[in-house]
Amino acid sequence: MDDYWKQLRWIANRRAWVAISGDIKIIVSENTYDQHLKAHFARLGVGCQTWYKIMQDAHDEWQRQRDITAQLETDLDYWQNLKEPGIQLISLVQLSKK
Repeated sequence: MDDYWKQLRWIANRRAWVAISGDIKIIVSENTYDQHLKAHFARLGVGCQTWYKIMQDAHDEWQRQRDITAQLETDLDYWQNLKEPGIQLISLVQLSKK
């Protein structure tokens, strides 16, 4: 038997989870699966969130970090006043006179 079916697999057109154990086919309705999955997560003390919620939270955090990064990138006074070897300040006025 194919190992693929040795765990529950979502079958969209049946709206059910299906697996095969030896000579037994196991079919679990979507609602029953969801109930047991939520209970399993709860027993383990893990929050159960949808893929969309996880991705939305990740996007929100990425956007927050991007906004903070943009603040630093646009604070040119900050960069101009640092005295570090990795920063060069070049007068464009002097360059244009050459």
